[in-house]
Amino acid sequence: MEERQEDKVVFVELSKIIPLPLNVSIIDPEEDMMLRTDMTRVETKGWYKIDPILLRRLSPQEIEQLRTEKPWSVAEYQIIDGHKRFYAAKELGWSKIRAIITDATLEEARAINYMKNKARGKVDPLREALYFHHLYEDLKMTMEQIGEKFGLTRQRVEQILRRAK
Repeated sequence: MEERQEDKVVFVELSKIIPLPLNVSIIDPEEDMMLRTDMTRVETKGWYKIDPILLRRLSPQEIEQLRTEKPWSVAEYQIIDGHKRFYAAKELGWSKIRAIITDATLEEARAINYMKNKARGKVDPLREALYFHHLYEDLKMTMEQIGEKFGLTRQRVEQILRRAK
């Protein structure tokens, strides 16, 4: 079986990673503490105690725009899944983290982030509403299209959108 680039786990410098706008994940304090405990165990390097994070490669245009806004930025990747692991690694003083890199657009990354967190039952209700508002207002998707994309009824999409107000 042929190995795809997306199947490979690599080490990425934390300084080259930025968070995803409209990340919908939420974690309770107890889970956060358990994550940090796993990441600081001494019996093996903390890197191997957690799953790799999922990153998307920024396009040359996105990198150029980012450097215009923040000239000091060296970012090349954006988190799709693994925000809490990323922030914990930074706080623990790690310089790099294990990651899987994919070529996804910003909108594909947002959808993957939503679906992964929804499957885990870890979605912040307000962020979910803001994400759906973005799909509805900015991308001009109908409530039916949003529902179809995520396996929700039109009524459920409407309830979620009401929270954004």
